[in-house]
Amino acid sequence: GIFRCGNNGASDYPGFNWPEPMFFYSRRIGRAPQGGTPNADVVDRPTAAAGLAPMAVMFLLVTVVSMLWYLFKAGPGRAVIGVATSMFAFAYIGGLGGYAGLLLQRGSSHGVRLLLATILCVVAYDVVGYFVGSRFGVNTIAPDVSPHKTVEGTLAGVGASILVSMIIVARMLDWSGAPHHGLLQFGCVGFVLGVAALLGDLCESMFKRDLGIKDLGSVLPGHGGFLDRFDGLLFALPVMFFLSLGLNLF
Repeated sequence: GIFRCGNNGASDYPGFNWPEPMFFYSRRIGRAPQGGTPNADVVDRPTAAAGLAPMAVMFLLVTVVSMLWYLFKAGPGRAVIGVATSMFAFAYIGGLGGYAGLLLQRGSSHGVRLLLATILCVVAYDVVGYFVGSRFGVNTIAPDVSPHKTVEGTLAGVGASILVSMIIVARMLDWSGAPHHGLLQFGCVGFVLGVAALLGDLCESMFKRDLGIKDLGSVLPGHGGFLDRFDGLLFALPVMFFLSLGLNLF
């Protein structure tokens, strides 16, 4: 099963067996020898649990407190809808946004540069896409969800994300000791992050369309609300996290 422990799951901690997924995570980030088993010299603590434990605790608190809120009639509303909305809001904003913390745990300044690289690519997508789309956009990409988002603006935004990744991000990661990654590979990273930002933007627009509102919140009225500035980043953060693991950027 997923929590099966074998020889590779052995631990030097008395009475504690490492689940295989946790050992895999520790080995991928360079805290355990390739092909070996964790030991006290290379693994100080369960690194996967250290990053996921706060998210698990928060999910527990949101779920239980939401249920108790309606159980003791602390406020109006229907229990199922209220609890489901609270859990969805946490999973959407807290769950996806929590990958920023997991990126920062990639060690020292490495995680900071990965997070900054993600932000730069998403900002490039947003700024260039908005400018080109508002000036030269003709064909809509998703008229039922976001009638003002155009194909021209989307292509320009994704292209900007690719250029930023190849010119700036590649240099940032090379400074961190990863010169073995070529520009083409960083171009692919920029492309994937640009597409992730696009999907995050469209999903947030879908929610607003379904609710029949223009802004999610009173901050930045007329611009989609405060969340509209981060919808693409919420999708890009987990993508960058798993890309950094798969490409072994550090």
